[in-house]
Amino acid sequence: MNNSGLETYLFLKLMNEPQETICRIVLSILKIDKFRDNINTPAYSYILSQIIRQYAEINNNYQKTWKNIELCRQHHQFTSRAASVLDLDEYQNPTDEKIWQVLHYEHIVPIKVIINELLGLYPCKLNYKNVVKIMRQNEVVILTKKEASVLDGSVSQLYCLDGELVPGKGMRSTGNKKKRLEAISAQIDERYLNNSINQ
Repeated sequence: MNNSGLETYLFLKLMNEPQETICRIVLSILKIDKFRDNINTPAYSYILSQIIRQYAEINNNYQKTWKNIELCRQHHQFTSRAASVLDLDEYQNPTDEKIWQVLHYEHIVPIKVIINELLGLYPCKLNYKNVVKIMRQNEVVILTKKEASVLDGSVSQLYCLDGELVPGKGMRSTGNKKKRLEAISAQIDERYLNNSINQ
């Protein structure tokens, strides 16, 4: 295998099998003229967004991590605030229902951002490798409900975070991971820093 082949192999192996399949489905959809032309209609937009969403939610064993706290602990990063919730006595043996009243399952780069970048590949850059590059941004980070409220909230409204009232950041459909975490002064807890859906 030459250097180029090895580089491509390593690039693609950073995904699990469900992710590879999802990227191929996304590529196929983006090649359909009717789908691209109607992407702003609710039905077409919903179909694509739901497929893209799964990329960050299904592990190597084809298990969905959505609101499963034990799988989230294995596969997703937690902000320091979210991780501190897990340290509280009342959440030592949490039921999913109880813990998700406090924690928020966040696709840290909005699905809309990813869709727009994917649509920008057409026609000359629409290939599997470029789809993968964009989809790699798609990951789940566990926030607190309060962090999520500030992040997505209206800039004209105040929200409680760390005991203070702060204006919303209005980032429901904008920003990359770094910018969105910085907007709420959030750090990834070191205990979860190396978590990945591929593990």
